Amino acid sequence: MAVHSQPLNDSCSNSSDLLFTGLDLLFELKPLFIPLYALLVTVACTGNLLLLCLISFTKKLQNTTDFLIGNLAAADLIMCIFCVPLTAVYAFESRGWLFGVFMCYFVTLMQGTTVFVSVLSLTAIAIDRYIVIVHPIRQRKRKIPRAVCQNQEKWTTKKEKTFQILVVSILCFGLCWLPLQVG
Repeated sequence: MAVHSQPLNDSCSNSSDLLFTGLDLLFELKPLFIPLYALLVTVACTGNLLLLCLISFTKKLQNTTDFLIGNLAAADLIMCIFCVPLTAVYAFESRGWLFGVFMCYFVTLMQGTTVFVSVLSLTAIAIDRYIVIVHPIRQRKRKIPRAVCQNQEKWTTKKEKTFQILVVSILCFGLCWLPLQVG
């Protein structure tokens, strides 16, 4: 913490007092938040593990889109195992970070990595869906004969509306994570 050579003026002191009242509120609500964090981690880990097992062991789900969804599930699982519990302990521990310098850097690395993996996976899913919607396999012409699986997804919504929903979803996700990526 930096040592200030000049005393803080009243307005700065008052704003920092307001900032720390939020921490007091956090510590008061600790009995509520800890079970919620535990429930969040349990549900997320269970759901992501089940999804990864389902994709791994179901032959019908072993396609590009489901592989990318599995990639999202793996990134979320890593976040739930390595980042969420330690960040919760850090938030509720009055002494600060208790896990050492290595874990401080490791958790930060895992948070950034899982966010980038998620963003890249969502981008790849968006591109894959765009190609499937705009250029369905049955309309593709190839010089080399190729067997085509007839068990393809059937899109009953209009192409433009589906694409617009996809673009809005990706933009919302990107804008939500933009402050973390820029900062």
